[in-house]
Amino acid sequence: GYYAQNETEPDFLPRSEEDASISRIAKGVTKYVYDRGSYARTKKKVFRDKVICGVGYYWVYYDFDYDKLEGIIKFDRKSPFEVFVDPESTREDLSDAEFCGLFSWEHPEQLKQVYPDKEDEIGLLAHEFDAEEVAADTVGSEPLWYSKELKKVRVVHYWYKERGFRDVYEFEGKIMDGEEVEANPELSAMAHLGVIKKNRVPNTTVKYITFCNNVLLEEGDSPYKHKRFPLVRDFCYYTGEKDDVDESLEPAGIIRDLKDIQREVNKHRSQRMHIVNQQANGVKYLKGAGTAKLKADLK
Repeated sequence: GYYAQNETEPDFLPRSEEDASISRIAKGVTKYVYDRGSYARTKKKVFRDKVICGVGYYWVYYDFDYDKLEGIIKFDRKSPFEVFVDPESTREDLSDAEFCGLFSWEHPEQLKQVYPDKEDEIGLLAHEFDAEEVAADTVGSEPLWYSKELKKVRVVHYWYKERGFRDVYEFEGKIMDGEEVEANPELSAMAHLGVIKKNRVPNTTVKYITFCNNVLLEEGDSPYKHKRFPLVRDFCYYTGEKDDVDESLEPAGIIRDLKDIQREVNKHRSQRMHIVNQQANGVKYLKGAGTAKLKADLK
């Protein structure tokens, strides 16, 4: 409740007077995107996840509405149990992660609408898993690829980085990309003649692949120019101190702080019940006056 009543919004502050108008535009555009994408409502759900589980997840993506023929930036809350992240990643913004992704349960007929070219393969996949004689793989007590109860298949959205090199050119003090130079006939001719200096630099591209079991539904380059994953993490806090030698500290929420207190309460309660039960079984009483010998024995 305190968090909901003290809602905050990001602000853009100018470094100089020339940046004042740009800052106002940036703030207006950001607020518009947040309002259209129902960010405030999603933020409260993610906050609940992070104070309980220690970390919450946003999935930020561009969704296209075929009825209105326009797109919108959307913010979805994803369950911490439906997300996977590179275990070697330590940065909160996932800039050092090599991969991440999530899974979702989808109806086969819905998948056929999204991937009409894979309609036959999706139909065969659902029929194979739905057959009684086929033993479905499981992860613990949960089905791996097909849920007979839901009549849905598990779809994995996997995002990863691909590392390589690209050509850049230096021309009149500017750094130009190789594709930009090749698109300009004049610059392209100068590049082939060696007039423009050419450099080969490391390049990292983000790619994605969507699949269900052995059926490849979709793959390609990330449509986003920021070269980041669409998954955004929001932490409550880390266990331990910042100066600890152990860098792989797990995220924690307020539930972890309550565990020891609850264990102490439970232990006290169980001990009290144990004493009461022992007294109920061991109490004896006498009727009438006892002899001197009996009193001595009892003492």
